[in-house]
Amino acid sequence: VFNIRILPSVKLFSALYMHIFFIIIAFIVGIFNHVTPGLHILQMFYYLFAMMMFLTGLTWITSSIQPFFPDINQFITVIMQALMWGTPVLWSINQFEAHPTIQFILKFNPMFYVVQGYRDAFFGEQWFWEKPLLTIYFWVVTLILLVVGSIVFKRLKPHFSDVL
Repeated sequence: VFNIRILPSVKLFSALYMHIFFIIIAFIVGIFNHVTPGLHILQMFYYLFAMMMFLTGLTWITSSIQPFFPDINQFITVIMQALMWGTPVLWSINQFEAHPTIQFILKFNPMFYVVQGYRDAFFGEQWFWEKPLLTIYFWVVTLILLVVGSIVFKRLKPHFSDVL
């Protein structure tokens, strides 16, 4: 008897080590550039947890569908690339202050909340409770992904042995 539900989470936790390594690198780079973390850095744990919950729901959905549609990996890769470029990793949302419509559209990406949160944690800009609408939106999307992912995984689980 093996709980197959943990398999998608194994990949997440293995990637977590790499993520923590890069957070440490970011701290080191920040210290060399005279950016010292303040009390805001504590919310890094919250954003790490939020990201893991979001990715768990997303992984349950995609890993459930993938055995039936093997080519979906390429589609997922394209979508993830588009979403990555739609998050403020290498740019700031403040660049679009003159265009509130563009800002509104970019904030629909749930990972915007996490990436901006990491930025806020590193640079001590604001706490996560200071943006309640984004917090509520993120957690609603995350809970929907977790529920849908759980339902899809549960319904397709009996058929995994037929296609794998």
